[in-house]
Amino acid sequence: DQYDEIMTQLTSQNVVIKDLKARVDKIEDSKCEDEISQLKDEINDLEWRSRRLNLEFHGIPQTNGENLLEKLNEVATKMGVPDLLEAEVVSAHRLHLKPGQVPAIIARFAKQRTRDQWLEKKKELKKNREPIFIQENMTRQNRVLLRAAKDWASAKRYQYVWHKQEKILVREKDGERGIVVRNVGDLQDWLTYSSCSSLEFCFWLLHLKWQLLTFYYHVN
Repeated sequence: DQYDEIMTQLTSQNVVIKDLKARVDKIEDSKCEDEISQLKDEINDLEWRSRRLNLEFHGIPQTNGENLLEKLNEVATKMGVPDLLEAEVVSAHRLHLKPGQVPAIIARFAKQRTRDQWLEKKKELKKNREPIFIQENMTRQNRVLLRAAKDWASAKRYQYVWHKQEKILVREKDGERGIVVRNVGDLQDWLTYSSCSSLEFCFWLLHLKWQLLTFYYHVN
């Protein structure tokens, strides 16, 4: 059935990812940085493909004996989208977080169209001031890159940073086009010190660049 087919695809992707990671470890020993970067991008792309049908739901209270499909459909009502049928959700489970935090729900949709519709409508939650937010199930590498991009945007006075379909984008202000951040190297290239308004701010930018370098070499 559809579930078994998806699980088979995920298993196959995991095998390829493990092989690529093994190659990364081997190449790191020889310090071939260009090849390492390329392989990490390949791994990131494969991991994203395994997550592209997923969405994360944060802020939904947890209850004993809860039915997660019912919880999701309560959110559907708030957003004004049709209730989900059982066949439209391949799986749903809570993520394990630190004590004291409400664990997020990660749901895997059967169809990309349904998943994208939910992602598009998430703005209705913010409009209605609901304490729930929805986001894409990003890869670890993209989470690190998004965090670095937010630090960069803060330094450069950019107003918007977001993730969409495996891409990190930044935009300086309303009315301008988003710029794709491909990797931390892009941020390093863009990070100049000509706009330093004070010595303290210059040192802050230098510290940020060091953080970006650290992020780059620790993403596996």
